[in-house]
Amino acid sequence: MQQHPNSIEVQQHPNSIEAPQSGDASILNLSLHHTRNCLIFFSVQVKAPESDEFPTEDTIVDQLRQVLQMAKDKENVQPPVGLLTTENRQTWAKLRHKLLKCNVNSVSLSCIENCLFVVCLDDGTRTVPSYSTIRKDSTTLELTTMAGHLLHGSGTDAGTANRWYDKFLQAVITRDGVVGFVIEHSPSEGITVLRFIEEFLQTLSSETSENDTAATTTASSFRLPTALSWEIDDEISSAIQEASKKMNK
Repeated sequence: MQQHPNSIEVQQHPNSIEAPQSGDASILNLSLHHTRNCLIFFSVQVKAPESDEFPTEDTIVDQLRQVLQMAKDKENVQPPVGLLTTENRQTWAKLRHKLLKCNVNSVSLSCIENCLFVVCLDDGTRTVPSYSTIRKDSTTLELTTMAGHLLHGSGTDAGTANRWYDKFLQAVITRDGVVGFVIEHSPSEGITVLRFIEEFLQTLSSETSENDTAATTTASSFRLPTALSWEIDDEISSAIQEASKKMNK
């Protein structure tokens, strides 16, 4: 099972076969679809500084609620930089290099690339029929459509921009209850991820999950979620628009 943490900490870089030297196992990143063609990245601490203590389930829920509340602040809304990760690898490599020249962007990129994993909070899957209207003989189609939304969203204003495709592990949760994982397969085969998810679900359903041996601590030990910021010039803005056009074809 040693492959689980090794895989999760890997981040693909465009035009490169090198991964970061080490992943930050104390941070996860949240991307939240906010308005048309806009999203917000938040950094959420999931391990207490300088200790092996982890937040309780209630603490994590509180942090997620804080993220949702903070997302209502228009000052936190940022351009959908994640769309650049859908581009041709050489194109994205050049754009990433340009982003790194700005300290604000460099800090945000470092947070995303070195975090434990990404959580994508999407609006409802508008193109997916609801359970109340779907016909029994179209269940397979619905599942296929939901899987498509998890993988690449349903357009740049419906989840597609709310991803970071270089990241090995992304957990996608939609407002209407679609949940799944998206992986970048370079560091690990899909079977390893399936094994990880199976063990994760077993842990959730086990009687001992509430009394896990890992130490837990209160919310006061964890910093508040922080919104990541970007400074985007005309070239990057145009590149985002071009990536959006390609994804919406």
